[in-house]
Amino acid sequence: MLSKWRKDVREGLIRGRAPKAPPSGPAREIAQLQALEKAHALLQEKHALLKKAIRFCSARKATRSPSSTPSARESA
Repeated sequence: MLSKWRKDVREGLIRGRAPKAPPSGPAREIAQLQALEKAHALLQEKHALLKKAIRFCSARKATRSPSSTPSARESA
């Protein structure tokens, strides 16, 4: 069956679907804008997460006791 289909395609009896062209004019600009907005929202989420991670790490360093640091253990 597959070889018959390939033969039919070579002979032009069967044609594949035409690839979808990107929308033109305002529709294309709207699609681009939506894609940019989605990417921007994702970057904002990543940025907020990184800020939280920085605050968390900074808070952990500030609350550490001197006895838990390697230099304090060596001097004791």
